[in-house]
Amino acid sequence: MVPDDVLTIILPVRTLLDFFNAIPGSQEVQIKTLTDDISWAKNEKRIYLKHSLETRLVGLYVPPLAIYSSQRC
Repeated sequence: MVPDDVLTIILPVRTLLDFFNAIPGSQEVQIKTLTDDISWAKNEKRIYLKHSLETRLVGLYVPPLAIYSSQRC
């Protein structure tokens, strides 16, 4: 079970990042926001959140179709 203090941090961050997905052309802002959030999570020793944010950042750099195409070869 996840402690309450972790949920109070993770949920607003995820909600904010989810809103970015609906905005066309917001990839640069998403990358900057994720980079800043990853730095903050690292400084606060929020390892789970840091890993989650890093995974999301990789998803912005590598389009899902590229991953799918490379697995089919």
